[in-house]
Amino acid sequence: MREKRVPKPGKGTIKPKDVAVEFSNFGPVVSGEIALRPLTILIGPNNCGKSYTAMLMKAVLSQTTGAPPIDRLDIRRMGHPFRFSPFFRPSITATGSLARSNMYIDFIKKVQNLEVGDCCDVPKTLVKDLGRLILREVFEGHFKDEVVRIFGAKMTELQRINGEALELKIRIGSTDVTLKPEGKGLKIITFPKLDHRLRIRVDVLKRPEGYNIEVEDDTITIVLSKDLSGGGGESSHFSRLLMPRVIELVMKSLLLSSGYTDCYYLPAARSGMMQAHKVVSAAIMKTAGLGGIDEIRIPQLSGIVVDFLTQLNNLDPDRGPLYRIASSFEKEVLGGQVKFRTVDDYISKIEYHLGKSHMPLHRTSSTVSELAPLFLFLKHEVSRRSLLIIEEPEAHLHPANQEIMARLIVRLVRNGVHVMITTHSDLLLRRISDFILLSEAEDQQRSRLSEYDEDDFLNKDEVSVSAFEYVDDASAYRIKPVKIHAESGISQEEFMRIHRLLYSKRLRIERELGIIQ
Repeated sequence: MREKRVPKPGKGTIKPKDVAVEFSNFGPVVSGEIALRPLTILIGPNNCGKSYTAMLMKAVLSQTTGAPPIDRLDIRRMGHPFRFSPFFRPSITATGSLARSNMYIDFIKKVQNLEVGDCCDVPKTLVKDLGRLILREVFEGHFKDEVVRIFGAKMTELQRINGEALELKIRIGSTDVTLKPEGKGLKIITFPKLDHRLRIRVDVLKRPEGYNIEVEDDTITIVLSKDLSGGGGESSHFSRLLMPRVIELVMKSLLLSSGYTDCYYLPAARSGMMQAHKVVSAAIMKTAGLGGIDEIRIPQLSGIVVDFLTQLNNLDPDRGPLYRIASSFEKEVLGGQVKFRTVDDYISKIEYHLGKSHMPLHRTSSTVSELAPLFLFLKHEVSRRSLLIIEEPEAHLHPANQEIMARLIVRLVRNGVHVMITTHSDLLLRRISDFILLSEAEDQQRSRLSEYDEDDFLNKDEVSVSAFEYVDDASAYRIKPVKIHAESGISQEEFMRIHRLLYSKRLRIERELGIIQ
């Protein structure tokens, strides 16, 4: 077998931690597991739980995006917690409990007595207790709230009807937790080992902030300059008050960093939302001004839809790193460009430009309305360390444009964007299989295929496909992995079963009409 192709250096590819969610009795799904890959594909019939699964993954990623890997952790940002990722917001429960414990007070006394070159380990019990406090705050608190917000439903309403208790297992690298419902919320029933080794070392540092982080094997060392580690005055203040924050951020990075900076979700029925987004956004902005003055009545929207509309109204006017790629595909599919400008009340006015003419979206085709948010997000928001979740990317697209969509998805993966899609399109799946097959092609063979670029390929281990299969006994769906081979691509059994059924119906009609014997 040929050695698998790899992208050229500098394309922005990322190697995030292993992120996976295993769950049972969630919505219409009795059991399943989804592990993110550079391209993650969910297939199955309508109402089988594909969107439920994608939304759950979005809720998980909301707790990890923006959490820098430990070797890139910049502690200076903790001084401005609300200007950056929620990761840097202080964990009041965890930090407060740590700072008040006798074990921590004794530990700080040791740190203050360290000389240059000396070091001491953070007590293992302290690390374990802090890790559990952080995980409880994140998953029993923030994650639970995010699930409720994203689905627009209570936790009890998300459990499978007539099913056993909901159970979630979340894995982020070596961090794995199991959660079950408790009352109106969630409770962690199993924790990871939390055996990380943290130590403090005093040294002579040239960095003006006076601290640094070193990573070597399984040991994380927080390096302090002498004036911040001991004595009295400001240095004592740092050790006593800021050290808990430093240790907390190190633990958060170890436990929660997934490697993704952002997660964008494009829900189904985008064309309809795009047609109405200005009206809905304006109504919400107008009504918000009556808060505390008059009774507010607005239709309930899921957090996914709210986030989608909010992001449309807060697009970055600057060109993003994927602008050139997105613009090229945009012109190929739409012929023109989708542009936006901010008008009154911070609402984006989105228009389709073709040559010197332009028109509002409600006068364009459903294809333009459907693809407008995708191209706007790609041109102005999505970066090379983002996860982009797209429901039904083939919607409203002619088969020829579905082929282009498959090529765009592959190009995004090659440029470091990880993509998760739900789809009903066997054509889209077949084209992605072709790109897996192209990973086996030699350079000379690829050069003869003039329609393909050198980056138009996918290695089979970059792709994960999961099918939702109905289970009669459970009256629900089970998620099963679909086989992928480098030589043949993605197994088409899910769609071939439908083709065989349709073919047999056609034969019955032709026999009845006497067309065939």
